[in-house]
Amino acid sequence: MHSLRSICLLLSTAFQLSHVLALNPGPDFVRLDKDDAMVIVADLQEGLYQVVRDYDTAVFRNNMIAHAGIAKLFNLPIVLTTSAETGPNGPLPKEISTMYPDAPLIRRNGEVDAWDNPDFRAAVLAQNKSQVILAGITTDVCK
Repeated sequence: MHSLRSICLLLSTAFQLSHVLALNPGPDFVRLDKDDAMVIVADLQEGLYQVVRDYDTAVFRNNMIAHAGIAKLFNLPIVLTTSAETGPNGPLPKEISTMYPDAPLIRRNGEVDAWDNPDFRAAVLAQNKSQVILAGITTDVCK
């Protein structure tokens, strides 16, 4: 049984939290619009996905290919980028590169943040889309 004191404390905390959320609601929800969306495949490379340890490697690889397939399924523009693909990072999986033979493929020479590469930035901006569906091995370094 909860004591009256713990119930009051819980209600007080909930009220304070709702007040904070009302003052700082965050960004407005905007539904994904396929006419204003694009897909980016960032560094989903053969040598990189194999070092993922918090996910089954085969399932992760299938998810990478499925992510790339979203652009084909919904007829969205796509930009592909790799980092140091001639080294241990390796190339994109063949399933992805053959799916989009005419898509921009920006081969970066090791820039960690793809946005720092002027060719990648230009390819993304050329799509003139404000919504981006992004996947990468680690997206915390992609702006």
